[in-house]
Amino acid sequence: MKKLLSGNLTSHPSPAIKESGAITIRFNNKNMPEVLLILSKKKPKVRIFPKGHIEKGEKASAAAKRELLEEAGIKGRLIGYAGKVSYNFKGKKYLVSYYLFQFETFVTNGERGRRPQWYSINDAYSVLPFEGLKEILEKAIKKLKKVGWKD
Repeated sequence: MKKLLSGNLTSHPSPAIKESGAITIRFNNKNMPEVLLILSKKKPKVRIFPKGHIEKGEKASAAAKRELLEEAGIKGRLIGYAGKVSYNFKGKKYLVSYYLFQFETFVTNGERGRRPQWYSINDAYSVLPFEGLKEILEKAIKKLKKVGWKD
């Protein structure tokens, strides 16, 4: 007969799923900044920043640039790191590293159903549904001001 092991079983929380996202800024013809938002795949009426998984061996900033191209069809120039946002969805924890990009050009139409749209900074704050996304936009704007943009 096999002897059964006894003792306390401890549940360890799963590590967060790491993702990367792009906060993309362009300047309109009045030299005012606009931010890019797309429709969420999981909640199709909700606007968010392009984001997604980080492939094995890929840097987070490269993943953000790739997601920007795949989801919105946009090529952007990396300005720098903006910060992190964590959230829970369907029992899983996600940790998203966001990077600030300056719009360069449209390359494709992007992912079907994402409908990229540009918003003024104030309108973006109104449209973003989650406090964490509003906070990361605020951090991105502060970074933008550090590199020379003045409102």
